[in-house]
Amino acid sequence: MDQFFKKLPASISITIFFALVLPGCISNILKEKIPAFSDQITFTPPAGFKEMKSIYPSWKNSETQNAILMISNCDDNKYSTLYAHMIISENIDNAKVEASKLDKVQLPKQVTKKIHGFVDEEAVEVQTASFQHKNCVYISALSGRPEWIAKDFDHWKSFLKSIEFKK
Repeated sequence: MDQFFKKLPASISITIFFALVLPGCISNILKEKIPAFSDQITFTPPAGFKEMKSIYPSWKNSETQNAILMISNCDDNKYSTLYAHMIISENIDNAKVEASKLDKVQLPKQVTKKIHGFVDEEAVEVQTASFQHKNCVYISALSGRPEWIAKDFDHWKSFLKSIEFKK
């Protein structure tokens, strides 16, 4: 069982990535390259987390097994901050989505949600913040076991506060 939880944040990250990046037609998947991460944003990696190998920036806390990730989409104008949350919740079994609030985090066109549900019959919580700057939609998520999320919530908030956009 503990092995599963070591893999859980990674599986959520992969699910979120593919759900946001590859929802188009199957034929387009083979023709189009995966979008590059936006060069219009900078941030400081979250303290206490180790970088995971991924196409998009992502980190894992080896103590709690929680993961933080950041995804961007600047290539497709059909994405919105609300659409990003909908895609994530569709990929979690029995998802319950509720509004959440991030005090003292100010990002353009910010939408925050908390999602509870199951991945492979194990309980998960995903805290999400999506925002938009110019033609790019971004989503950051903190994911893991519900009982461990609170331990890394402040690290995630600090990460979000470090975000800056190039002028």
